[in-house]
Amino acid sequence: PPSIDSVLRSYHELHSSALITSSNCDEADVTNMGAFVAQLGVDLHLGRLVGLSAQSGMLIDGCALAATLSQPRSPWRIASPLIHQDPQEYNEIASRSFVSRYRW
Repeated sequence: PPSIDSVLRSYHELHSSALITSSNCDEADVTNMGAFVAQLGVDLHLGRLVGLSAQSGMLIDGCALAATLSQPRSPWRIASPLIHQDPQEYNEIASRSFVSRYRW
């Protein structure tokens, strides 16, 4: 079984994400957002992203963003001197990737 500290940290994380009403395990109730995220069956942060995007009328964008963030590989193109041997092409890819990550 998990340690008491782990359980308390989990309650605190759920409360800070507004998925339960209190970080105290005796007083905590699941919020509407918490029930929604629980039904999705995805990572709590990604589920909350989808829930917040649904509340703000941007469900399609939120789902697309959550799907992108759930991928094991980076969504940005990666420049590699082994593949991109032309220095100008390498610099262009690296620059675009850097600017895109900065804006993110």
